[in-house]
Amino acid sequence: MVDTREKIISYRHAEWLGDAKHVTLERCLRDTHSNLKTIEDRTVKTTADQFIRCADFDVTATSGVLLHITADTPGEPASIVPTPEDGDTSIEVSTADPPDKAEFMDGDAFIYVVGDHVCICSTLLRDRLLQSFFFALFLKAKIRADSNKFELFKIASIDKIKLIHSQEIKEVEIRASAFKASQMYSRRQKHAANLAGGFARLYRIFVGASANDVTNDSLRVQLVLKTDQRSSKHIALGEKRIETIAEDLLKNQEDGDDFVIVTKSGQRITQSEIFLKTKVILDKKGKSVDKGKAFKALKVFYGELNAAGIFEA
Repeated sequence: MVDTREKIISYRHAEWLGDAKHVTLERCLRDTHSNLKTIEDRTVKTTADQFIRCADFDVTATSGVLLHITADTPGEPASIVPTPEDGDTSIEVSTADPPDKAEFMDGDAFIYVVGDHVCICSTLLRDRLLQSFFFALFLKAKIRADSNKFELFKIASIDKIKLIHSQEIKEVEIRASAFKASQMYSRRQKHAANLAGGFARLYRIFVGASANDVTNDSLRVQLVLKTDQRSSKHIALGEKRIETIAEDLLKNQEDGDDFVIVTKSGQRITQSEIFLKTKVILDKKGKSVDKGKAFKALKVFYGELNAAGIFEA
């Protein structure tokens, strides 16, 4: 039986800065592939003596580029834990040198880029390192001078209202201090964010305080709304009401609001960011996963987001 691993695939968007015009990350990667044919060409050494390599670079499709990026530190041994024997009261951790003509992997990332849309399945490699690798790779390939004027963001110019209408809402969580919640109630009684304020007022009555008491007493209000799956008869009505509350939160949000809208597919929407991601089960390959299945999962994830109309202006 093949061992599997649960992985997260997340969405990023390349936002171009300053005077960078008429360029996409995919176009830069295709131009880079034309100039850097070998893995040696596509290897960058960091200041920490770590080597970041583009181990696979698939640009054969008419749309989209697939990348497998690996990181290793040449000659660095791996820590190993001996198997304890009967009667042992302690064991000593030791190290093992990498095998001949190979290195131990520090981490890797599978990436699918279409235009400026970026889908990532990563193990221990963070966005900032991947972005720096792209910068160094583009410089090495001697492509356009503005190819380093972008940043990878968790949020793109995505219509949040369209997102919640395209996907079913799993739950809405509204958070605030009791003090702020009371202020919310007095300021905007017709809006969903005031649900927390109403709860704060009820609490104050319960403990014997005035409902209008807005003293900052370091209490926290956290209200979670979700459908009751046990009541299937009226589930559609409950889902509609949660969607209405989510839409109201987005339309009437104010600075400092603290809420999370979670869709059934796992996307998270906060006031400031959209976290687009999904969980997948992939065949395990040491610290990594099967490349072919990872690439396929990335394409499926992108296709689902695209079909939902999330990328439309």
